[in-house]
Amino acid sequence: MIIKRTHRLCEQAATRFTKRRIKDTLVAEGLLEKVCTANELNAEIEAKIKEPIGKPEAMDKYKA
Repeated sequence: MIIKRTHRLCEQAATRFTKRRIKDTLVAEGLLEKVCTANELNAEIEAKIKEPIGKPEAMDKYKA
């Protein structure tokens, strides 16, 4: 029980870290103005965020 719970918490932390890194990359590349907090989000801002999400994949320095 404890192992499953710890594993789930680690997965959640890794997911949050990954999302934050993606957002920071979009800002660093100038594809996004800033990283928004949850209370700043609305439909217009969400559309702006979703538009550049695939652009770093096309950049050579982000290819695996």
